[in-house]
Amino acid sequence: MPSNRSESEQGHRSTNRNRQVTYAFGTVLLLLVGAAVFWKLRGASMYQQWMNNRLMDKAEQYLKAGKFPDATTAARRLFRQDPSNIRAMKVLAQVAEWMRRRDAMAWRKQIADLDSGHPENLIDLANTAIQFNDLTMARDALARFPEGLRDSNFYYNQAAGAVFFGFRDMVRSEHHFAQAARLQPTNELAQMNLARLRIQSSDDRLRTQARETLSRIPASSPNYGTAVGILARDFIARGDIKGAGTYTRILVNSTNTPFSE
Repeated sequence: MPSNRSESEQGHRSTNRNRQVTYAFGTVLLLLVGAAVFWKLRGASMYQQWMNNRLMDKAEQYLKAGKFPDATTAARRLFRQDPSNIRAMKVLAQVAEWMRRRDAMAWRKQIADLDSGHPENLIDLANTAIQFNDLTMARDALARFPEGLRDSNFYYNQAAGAVFFGFRDMVRSEHHFAQAARLQPTNELAQMNLARLRIQSSDDRLRTQARETLSRIPASSPNYGTAVGILARDFIARGDIKGAGTYTRILVNSTNTPFSE
C-alpha cells in the first residue's frame, strides 16, 4: 500500500508539472501573438511616424544650414506621403523664398488654408506676396486676419503698412507703421519705416523727428544703407545738393547699402 500511494503522488505531481508547462507555453504563445497583432496594427505605424519625424528634423536642419537641395528632397518626400504636412510645406515655402521662386506664394497660401487655426500663417503669406510684389494677394491675406488681434499684433501692422505703402495709400500706411512702432518702440526697422513716411510730411515737427530717427541708425546696422538713401533723397527734394552729395558718397562706400538704393 505505501508503494501505491507514492506512485500516485508522483503521478499527480507529474500531471501538475505538465499543466504548468502547458500553461506557461500557452501564455508565451498568447503574448507573442498579441505582440504580432499590435505590431501589425500599431507598431509599424508608430515606427513610420518616428522615421517621418526624424526625416522632418533633418529637413529643417538642412534648411538652417542652407543646404536647400537636401532640404527640398526630404520635405518633398514627406509631402508626398502626407499632403497635409504643414512642417514640410513650410520648408518648401522657405526654400522657394530663398531662391526667389514665385511658387513660394502657392505654398504659403496652401499652409494658410490648411492651418487656419494659426493666423500668423496669413502674415507669412502676406510677407511672401510683398516679396514678389503681389500686393493684391498680400492685401487679401491680411483681410482674413482676425480683427480682434490686429491692433495688438506687431507683424500684422508691419505687413499692412508695407501693403498700403505699395498701393500709395500713405494715410493707412502711416497708421499701421505708427502702430507697429508703438508696439515695439525699440525695433529699428519699425522706427525706420515710420520715418520713411514722416520725412515727407507737411508737419515740420514730424519731418525733423524722422530725420533724427534715420540719422541715429548706426553704420553697423543692416538698415543703415536704406536710412542713408532716404536721407539723401530728402536732401535732393529740399534742393540741398551739398547734403545730398555727402549722403550719396556714404551710400556708394557703405557695405550695408541695398542694391535698390
